Amino acid sequence: MKIPWIKLKEYLDHEDYELISHLQELCVRKDGITLKLELDYKLGATVESTGMIGLKQMNEFMYFTGQQLVGYMGISQFGGKGSPMEITGMVHPEFRRQGIFTQLYALVTAERKRRNAGGMLMLCDRTSLSGQSFVKKDGCGIQTFGI
Repeated sequence: MKIPWIKLKEYLDHEDYELISHLQELCVRKDGITLKLELDYKLGATVESTGMIGLKQMNEFMYFTGQQLVGYMGISQFGGKGSPMEITGMVHPEFRRQGIFTQLYALVTAERKRRNAGGMLMLCDRTSLSGQSFVKKDGCGIQTFGI
């Protein structure tokens, strides 16, 4: 049995980038949706942040089963402290309906409170049935934008 675990990071490294990109390609191909994950931007921010010590803000939330990445949620905050956080994420099609996205969302919500962020915008493709369902069920008070 593969044991699930969650990896929290401030910045992406190349290995994370590759794992998340692979999961993104799988979800896009399976669901025919668009995901605005900002991975290239985030990887660039990692390069610029070298020399920083310690985890100051959690922006990357990765859910693994064994060594396989099966869920991801990321935060982008473009306006600095107090600006709204943009969140988006995905779960491997074979691992949906197991509470993975809900667990990641709970961690992101806790991070939002810790940062005292100015709000949260959940980005979701308007054709994503699972994404729209989550927003209607659990995303009370969150603005959603179709992409």
